[in-house]
Amino acid sequence: MALSINRDSGWRWGQFIGFDLYWSLAVVVREPWPLLLLLALHLWFTPSRRGDLALLPLAAAGFGLDLLLWQWGVLAFTAWPLWLLGLWVGFVWTLPHGLGWLAHWHPARVALLGAVGGPFAYLVGARLGGVWLPLGLWTSGALLALIWALLLPLLMVLIRRWLSLFDPKEVTR
Repeated sequence: MALSINRDSGWRWGQFIGFDLYWSLAVVVREPWPLLLLLALHLWFTPSRRGDLALLPLAAAGFGLDLLLWQWGVLAFTAWPLWLLGLWVGFVWTLPHGLGWLAHWHPARVALLGAVGGPFAYLVGARLGGVWLPLGLWTSGALLALIWALLLPLLMVLIRRWLSLFDPKEVTR
C-alpha cells in the first residue's frame, strides 16, 4: 500500500513540526509578539478555525496551572511570563492537529507520554533559560511527571469533548 500525502496529512505534519519550532521560539525569545503572529498564521490556515478558537479556555487553564506552579515555587521566571500563554495556545492547538493521533491511544500510553514529555519540555526550557526549577532537577522532574501523567490524558479527553460541541467533523478524524 503506497503512502499518500494529502492536504490534511500535510497540514498535520506541518503543524506537528511547526510546533517544535514555535516552542523553541517561545522559550528562547520569551516575547509574546512573535507568537501572536504565528498563532494568527495558524488561524489563517487551519481547517478548523472555529474548533481551535473554542479551545482557548483550555489554553488559559494550562497557563493558570503554570502560574500556580510558579506561585508554589515549583517553577520560577525572571518576569511575568506572558509568552507562556502563547505557548499554551500553540500547544492546545497542536493536540487535535499535529498530535491528534494521541486520541487513538490508550489513556495509559498517553499518561506515560505525558509523564516523560511534559517534564522533558520544562527541563529543556530550564537549560535554555526560559524557566528555573527552584526545587532542583529531580524533585521538579518528579512533580512535573506526575502532573503531566494526569494532565495530558485529561486534555485529550477534554479536547475531544470540546470539539464535539464546536466542530464535530474534527473529532471523527
